[in-house]
Amino acid sequence: MSQDSAEVAPVVAPVVAQLKYNSVFLIGDRDQNLLAENGYGAKQFNPVPEYMPPAVLAAREAEGLPVVDQNVAQDGPVMLFDEEAYYLFHTGRIHVRTVCGEEVSAKMLWTKFIEKNKGFPLKYQVYAYFRAKHFVVKTGIHFGLDYSVYRTLPTMCHSEMCAMVVDATQPRTVDEVEHGRVANSGQVRIRSHWYSKPNPHVYSIVSIVLV
Repeated sequence: MSQDSAEVAPVVAPVVAQLKYNSVFLIGDRDQNLLAENGYGAKQFNPVPEYMPPAVLAAREAEGLPVVDQNVAQDGPVMLFDEEAYYLFHTGRIHVRTVCGEEVSAKMLWTKFIEKNKGFPLKYQVYAYFRAKHFVVKTGIHFGLDYSVYRTLPTMCHSEMCAMVVDATQPRTVDEVEHGRVANSGQVRIRSHWYSKPNPHVYSIVSIVLV
């Protein structure tokens, strides 16, 4: 897989994100759109409007009170998955605050993510590896893997690689056990093979990423 991928346009200004329920969310439309243009953003949450009986709606309208259209979906916050949230924070592209408006430190954010997932440090290292080579990295949960890796924005191409992160400090096969524990050098090593997606004309690489 070539490392000379087309670079996604850089984010031009830092945005403010919110730490809530141990996850990082983008609240404002401007911030959501700015990062989406650069391949960031895992999931948008669209709140369900509170149900109001027709009589209540009519009464509110008669009194000139605001009424939410029950049939129109309202855009909610966009959640960043943990690795991309920390990458954006570490590279200065976002500032993170709590719901009370307090600044979140790198240590606090790192600790929160490790509390959720003990494998976060290894997964983050792989995420940062691909991002540093200008790939767009999305969650690979729909394929039963850790990441889907794109050469540019997912709206413009199919994923070129699906990656599964493996802790190389742990013996995984009989051969590895016989040769002893594999030391973690902090480097990312990739082993790949081809596989076919449901569309027979589209192929992707499945990569075992050792850290």
